[in-house]
Amino acid sequence: VKVLAGVFGLETVPVINERQKLDLTQTPAETLIQTADGKSMLSGSKGMHQLREGLVYRERAAGENPSKYSFKIISNEYLLKHGI
Repeated sequence: VKVLAGVFGLETVPVINERQKLDLTQTPAETLIQTADGKSMLSGSKGMHQLREGLVYRERAAGENPSKYSFKIISNEYLLKHGI
């Protein structure tokens, strides 16, 4: 994805952990929600000083097949700050 984005002059969002294995049958939803809270990892004038919106989890498919599943967990801190 990074290579393709570079071809078109686009930036990608920061990847926090490419090797994390997530078993949704063993990981409580509350743990995922708490993990979504935190500071943004984007660089720039505001990036490191603002709350991140959340985290996106995406299935890594082997080979050339794209990921089939993804989901986003929105940060409770972000929602409260923006009155959502």
